Amino acid sequence: MRRASLPKAALIALAVAAAAAGMAYLLLGEAYAARARRLEAAGDFAAAAARYRKAVSIFRLFGKEAEEEETLLALASCYSALDRNLLAARAAAEACAMARARVKRGEEKPAALADRLALLAYYRYRADMTEDAWEALSEARELDADNPRTAYVQGLLLMQAGDFAMALKTLDRAVELGRKRKDRFLGNYHLARAEVLVRLERYGEAKEDAARAISEGLSGLEARLVYIKCCIYTGDLKEGRRAAVEAEDKFPDFPVFRCYLATLDMLDGKYEAAKARFEEVLSLGGPEGEDVTFSLGVACFCLGSYDEARRHFMAARETDPVLVTVLLYLCAMKGGSEKEAEHLLDSPPFA
Repeated sequence: MRRASLPKAALIALAVAAAAAGMAYLLLGEAYAARARRLEAAGDFAAAAARYRKAVSIFRLFGKEAEEEETLLALASCYSALDRNLLAARAAAEACAMARARVKRGEEKPAALADRLALLAYYRYRADMTEDAWEALSEARELDADNPRTAYVQGLLLMQAGDFAMALKTLDRAVELGRKRKDRFLGNYHLARAEVLVRLERYGEAKEDAARAISEGLSGLEARLVYIKCCIYTGDLKEGRRAAVEAEDKFPDFPVFRCYLATLDMLDGKYEAAKARFEEVLSLGGPEGEDVTFSLGVACFCLGSYDEARRHFMAARETDPVLVTVLLYLCAMKGGSEKEAEHLLDSPPFA
């Protein structure tokens, strides 16, 4: 009996149709990745991550390793922006495994894997996977001893451990190597160095590094916050105000810059303006309400509104119980409530 078979033309047509379907599906993966990049650029990291995940699945299905690895790293970046650091570390680990396999096959230089490992160490640091982060750094240093990204993450880990002197030395090296290699993350290295210098109370140097971080294109919240804080500590109130106004215009949804402007108002003796700003920030709500309430109490105290200051200090008592008790005592004395002042003398730190 003759075996039933499709005509050769039909087989060819079927193969062509399958290839076309596969190509269309692969193009869909590229479209997902392109759309994700646009969403990421617009700051919609959750939507971008969802599309990057779909793109990864498609690239993996068709064995497109380079595209898959690139998309995994982009996915890790989105997860990190969303503070989903364990997922970021997992995506980066997958990308590292792919890069490691290419190095073993002789298709990639070890230095490229060192970059991936430094990135993996960074995400593990963000996820509080300290031992795993050091492990990735150790492997990266073996592959490329002069990698600025490795020195950067090492500096972050040392800062996390409280070894600020060694962290500063390591970040000095990261900045030096980054400048030589024209590393696109040089701004990050300057910012980390500024943060260590703040911990060491070397505010003038920290201000310079924060300014360099911004000039290198790192114009996000962190760099501006450090810069404004350093302006306040160094007494450069005019520049601090300019930077705070600029930051508030750029990030209107973040009231922290309004708080800094209120603090600058206080330092300039503009207590009414400071009070109005603190009240405006409080009306917006937010996780730092007690700190703002305390600051509002200080503004009221400076204006001589002792009863109002007392109410705010009472509401913010948990911020610093000892300091608040001292301020409540001063409010009572200034406001003529001697009996209340005597009662407060029986409380810490007076008792």
